[in-house]
Amino acid sequence: MPLEPDREQLETFADAIFRRAGEKGFVTVRSFLEEGDRVFRITPAARSGGLKFLVEVCVDDARRAAQNPVPAVFCPPLAVFVGKDKAREEDLLEGLALSVECDQQPSKARAILEGLLGPATVVVRSGGTWANGGTAPEDKLHLHWRLKIPATGKSLAILKKARDLAARLVGGDPSNKPVCHPIRWPGSWHRKAEPRLCTIEQVDADVEIDLEEALATLQIAAPPEPPKAKFNGTALNDGSEWLRLVRNIITGTNYHSSLVALAARLVGSQMYDGSAVTLLRALMSSSTAPHDTVRWQARLDAIPRIVRSAREKYQQDESPPAGPLPFIDMQPWDTNPAPPRPWAVTDRIPIGQPTLFSGEGAAGKTLVELQLCVAHVIGRDWLGGLPECGPAIYYGAEDDADELHRRLTAITDHYGVKFSDLIDGGLHLLSFAGEDAVLAVPDRQGKVQPTPLFERLLEAAADIRPKHIGIDATADTFAGNEIDRSQVRQFVGLMRKLAITANGSVVLLAHPSLTGINSGTGLSGSTAWHNSVRARMLLKTVQEQDGDGQSASDLRELSFLKNNYGPLSDAVVLRYQNGLFLPVAGQSTLEKLAREQKIDGAFLDVLGKLTRQNRPVSPSAHASNYAPKIIAGHPDGKPYTQRDYRAALERLLAADRIHIASFGPPSKTIRHLAPGPADSGDA
Repeated sequence: MPLEPDREQLETFADAIFRRAGEKGFVTVRSFLEEGDRVFRITPAARSGGLKFLVEVCVDDARRAAQNPVPAVFCPPLAVFVGKDKAREEDLLEGLALSVECDQQPSKARAILEGLLGPATVVVRSGGTWANGGTAPEDKLHLHWRLKIPATGKSLAILKKARDLAARLVGGDPSNKPVCHPIRWPGSWHRKAEPRLCTIEQVDADVEIDLEEALATLQIAAPPEPPKAKFNGTALNDGSEWLRLVRNIITGTNYHSSLVALAARLVGSQMYDGSAVTLLRALMSSSTAPHDTVRWQARLDAIPRIVRSAREKYQQDESPPAGPLPFIDMQPWDTNPAPPRPWAVTDRIPIGQPTLFSGEGAAGKTLVELQLCVAHVIGRDWLGGLPECGPAIYYGAEDDADELHRRLTAITDHYGVKFSDLIDGGLHLLSFAGEDAVLAVPDRQGKVQPTPLFERLLEAAADIRPKHIGIDATADTFAGNEIDRSQVRQFVGLMRKLAITANGSVVLLAHPSLTGINSGTGLSGSTAWHNSVRARMLLKTVQEQDGDGQSASDLRELSFLKNNYGPLSDAVVLRYQNGLFLPVAGQSTLEKLAREQKIDGAFLDVLGKLTRQNRPVSPSAHASNYAPKIIAGHPDGKPYTQRDYRAALERLLAADRIHIASFGPPSKTIRHLAPGPADSGDA
């Protein structure tokens, strides 16, 4: 039987909390997937619609969350926002309640806070339980005190401070400090393990508090605020607090709140996010306490989200440094010459900036990128250019290790080197084929945040200092909206940070949209992709495809469409041969070479038919059966001229794709053309 929300509880709660809310603004009715913290549904409810409209929206969205195949949490913030699209702190219009999530010792926490502030307006059993040291578990509680006057403007900061003090006083969830923080509503379902209805334990809708009086009371009772994190690596807080949090995790006394608090301290100590995730997972895995396997695994899987959330809050809380802006000192510039511009590949790929490399599927971007990586580490040419010698990192999400082995074998054979030479030169391969390769994902506010995987890559770049990093491809590594200009620029900004850290180049491989293919721009999504990078390359294929939708031609053209720091390099025509792409000497355009390839194909096709029909054609221009003349007059050869086929004759002979054979007695030998290279059987 499908789960249904409790309408009466939702209505009672909404009336108790939103009774003093104004008629302007919006309530953002939000639901998130339990795992991964991804948005499930957001429905803005205008305050002008009144309580009845808000309740209808809440019942509908709570039902959708309850019945979704993947567990979702219904958790609208207890606030009113200026607009309907954003629910950030800067978007707040009114804060309505002082709320505390009591996830450990909930009964004791309630007694302490109600002893200070008086009875809560609403006490909610959230659906979760506190292990209580191995004895009978207690229901976790959410306590809400409605404000007599909703907090607006500067009062919002006072409300945030009061929520922080109350949480620290009883060991409540510190993530609930922001007024815009989502929180589970009674009447909705808790589905982290066995579904449990979130219910009201006690309600008195006439109870409310004065915010300033509450803050004054909490300031007297609450422990002193821990000092801010230091950038010099010194201890962030009292060591006993660190020890308590670690002990809580290892003994299983409290997982969630302790993980949240410890994540905040690790992030504040300048630890990379990836390292923080690894450490917290190790602490949880060290726990020997009895636990529910499903819920324990859910907590373990949530650690990357907890660290990411801690990073967001840390960045929001950090104030900009006091003092004047850091203007650049230009005084030495009159005497010191400007430094030369660093290039990974001169006039093609700059150092310290991301470069976009686009091309449709099966064009050969990955192979060209691997050739570039190898050229960097062994100091050899790359498609007519000479890359800066140094280590390289290939970050791939499409090909597994075996496929990379096959592709690189052709490249090493071409250069005459061994894999040991690539290892010695500093080639580092990463394959996330079939795995999560995302490097950046937008948070609830639309701000693009680095993932723990990005932090690990950044850390590796700082250690290896590669001259080149290839990211294959953006579709696998950017989890944002490719048509959102702001998100695209933020993602490119992260790639710029990676390039600066490495003091090398970063090349982003990307697939164009159908419009980008047809227009020749090679882009997909927002124009911010082109505008945000400092260099851009496009790999074009001949517009002739086989039944699988892949190019039937072995020709490509690598064009350079943007270079902010110098002239645009000439396009390079490439031919696929011996497992890699190599420049075609003497060709300036892909179209010319493609046309010649089609003429050669028509020549071979007609020659094969004539041979099977025992109608020999001659290589001699004076013969009546001169091959270019006969082929040009054949029904299948008419798209091209005799002159075209005369040039094709010379190309095909030079390439050993046809040969001159002969038959008849020595006194009257007749020469004719035959497909393929000559062999000993030819007379």
